[in-house]
Amino acid sequence: MGGMSLREKAVLAVMAMVALYALAAVYWFTGCRDTWADASKRLAKIKSRYEMERKMISERADWDERYVEEVSQIPVVEARQGSDTVWMGMVDKIAEKNYIAVSDRKPGKEEMSGDMQKTTVELKWTGAVESLVKFMHELENSEDGKFDVQELGFKPGRAKGFMSGDMKITCIFKRK
Repeated sequence: MGGMSLREKAVLAVMAMVALYALAAVYWFTGCRDTWADASKRLAKIKSRYEMERKMISERADWDERYVEEVSQIPVVEARQGSDTVWMGMVDKIAEKNYIAVSDRKPGKEEMSGDMQKTTVELKWTGAVESLVKFMHELENSEDGKFDVQELGFKPGRAKGFMSGDMKITCIFKRK
């Protein structure tokens, strides 16, 4: 570098500075692009969530109406009547109708759940798989009561084509 003139050194220094500024600008813009892409993704998620929540809020009247309709269909049990006998009888009828043999049943404790009561029925059953599916479908869609299958265990039965197991059913009702 000793043989270069002052002017050549100045031009070289200016070119080096321009190159450094260009590298800094490229680095800054690529970093901004990644940040911009991340921000765009977050904005899209927020917009999607906003639209979903706005839709849910606009459907509130429908959900309230459905809730009132469902609550009106919840059976009422007399104050002195044992809820376990009512529900075990209904479960037995539905099981018999769908060819499910119930060998052992245990009622659970009655509990408050909001403004309603709930109780559980644990039972041991035996039947064909198709019968079990029909039984569970009828329980879930019964007009006589509000049932929900909480737990289901099964194993191969003694007879070919049959299963056996245990099940825990929750029953929801109101008291007079």
